[in-house]
Amino acid sequence: MYCEYFLIGQVLRPQGVRGQVKVRPDTDDPARYKLLDTVYVKKGDTYQPISISDVSVRDGFVYCVLNGSSTCEEAEAMR
Repeated sequence: MYCEYFLIGQVLRPQGVRGQVKVRPDTDDPARYKLLDTVYVKKGDTYQPISISDVSVRDGFVYCVLNGSSTCEEAEAMR
């Protein structure tokens, strides 16, 4: 089956209180996330474009803000 998208990571959980999420990257170079402006998040059988910002890499994980979320609750909704 053909799919025009490929998995680059999985949102694990919210990180902190400012809307960041912790992502397990599926790449050998997590710093690549710093080059992204938009990612596509799978919701059911569809993919939604989501903006990505405030990216940092620590201990092999990516920490970022998706879609401008600013609270822990908004970040939890991205899981």
